Amino acid sequence: MFNSYLKAWSNALLATQVVTARLPIMCLAAVDPSPGRQREMELMVSEKQEALLDGMTAAYSVAFTTWSNMIVGRHVTLDGQALIQDCLDAFTLPAERILLANAQRLTGGA
Repeated sequence: MFNSYLKAWSNALLATQVVTARLPIMCLAAVDPSPGRQREMELMVSEKQEALLDGMTAAYSVAFTTWSNMIVGRHVTLDGQALIQDCLDAFTLPAERILLANAQRLTGGA
């Protein structure tokens, strides 16, 4: 439980760094759209779509694996809260990876 709070705070700080680093790029792209700024704007949108699809696939995989193990008779302790937590962790992991990569790329380190 404590680990998830630390992870949430860490992600919030990284998101703040990424937004702060991208804000001048977005403002300048509005008045002077250079190719580099346009690429950064396209990257912002495309990586969020990619993270969403990857997260949905990972969460579905966790749920489907649990369900299929129950169907074939493998011993599965069905703890609903743990299953939901596993699905949420799988869902958010791709976004967390992209967030960390963006913070390192845009700020020179995390």
